[in-house]
Amino acid sequence: MATVATLAVNVIAQTGSFNRGLDRAQTKAKGFGSGIKGALGAVVAPAAIAAAAIAAIGYALMKVNQAMERLDEVAKKAKGLGIQGQDLMGFQHAAELAGVSAGGFSTAMQKMQKGIGEAMGGTGLAKDAFEMMGMEIESFGLLNADEQFLQLADKIAAIQNPAERAAMATAVFGRAGADMLPMLLQGREAIEG
Repeated sequence: MATVATLAVNVIAQTGSFNRGLDRAQTKAKGFGSGIKGALGAVVAPAAIAAAAIAAIGYALMKVNQAMERLDEVAKKAKGLGIQGQDLMGFQHAAELAGVSAGGFSTAMQKMQKGIGEAMGGTGLAKDAFEMMGMEIESFGLLNADEQFLQLADKIAAIQNPAERAAMATAVFGRAGADMLPMLLQGREAIEG
């Protein structure tokens, strides 16, 4: 029995020593963890800020690139249409406010110019529309495309009959002509304004 009692006392004594050693190790581990946490916090917070700044710069550069591509596209379209880029952008904006896309407007302008060219040659659907609106096609054909568009807007806005207005707009501007009526009905002053 003495052996069992001695063994029990030794186990209790060693367990107490083990528990004290475990407590010291736990305290040191906590201290080490706090030190790592502090060090990581000192590194992670600035790294997160730097990553956010880089992402913001990347986003801004992407938007600038998109704007430059849009300007390049407008410049090429404007050159093809024979008008200034800023005028085309203004017309496209007015068209978008009336519910017509910028691309739809550009296509309508191309259709208008094609119709004017055909009418000057004595052919095409637009020829009859120009005559019905009382336009002298030879002098009208010599105007810049932006002036042609503005004069057409005034002529179409002056037509009282809605069906005739839609027919003239469609004859001159193609399918987009009917969609452009809210814009055309405003006339030159509102479009330029």
